[in-house]
Amino acid sequence: MFTVPALSNEQVTLRPFGPEDAEMVVEACNDPETQRWLPLPNPYLPEHGKTWCGGMAEELRLAGDGLHLAFCGPGDQFAGSVSLKRTNWRTRVSEVGYWTAPWMRRKGLTAEATRLLSTWALGHGMERVELFCAPGNIGSQRVSLAAGFEYEGRLKNAGFTHSGRTDLLVYSLTNPIEPPDRA
Repeated sequence: MFTVPALSNEQVTLRPFGPEDAEMVVEACNDPETQRWLPLPNPYLPEHGKTWCGGMAEELRLAGDGLHLAFCGPGDQFAGSVSLKRTNWRTRVSEVGYWTAPWMRRKGLTAEATRLLSTWALGHGMERVELFCAPGNIGSQRVSLAAGFEYEGRLKNAGFTHSGRTDLLVYSLTNPIEPPDRA
């Protein structure tokens, strides 16, 4: 399982979710743009926010799934969620996912939070961090490239949203492969 890191820079701070985040999580997860691309409960009820912020994110970490963190912008203003998930400890691969509160979009914070968490993961045991997004989700594509991920291709019919099945674009960030010693 991942430890909970202390990650921050001049733009963002990553931290565990707490009960104080529940109301903003509910508001952000009910945003039409967030609902368009993520198969979250619809509507996203106060009970969902309380459960997530009150311990579910931590339970997933303890179960070895990954690491689910809130990220904040300047002045510690809640900005969204960034997560390592579907972690395969044997192959050292994890998926990064994120969503941004509508009031904090287009500020570069999501790309910075994604870069910060992904590079931390690569320095703490992961060899590959994957990122998936729907072809129509231009904002997510911009975040992936701004965070330093490399586009790899398209997975046909690999994802789903509230409107049905969708292809997924695949991006990755990896540790360099070192050639074996030829002694």
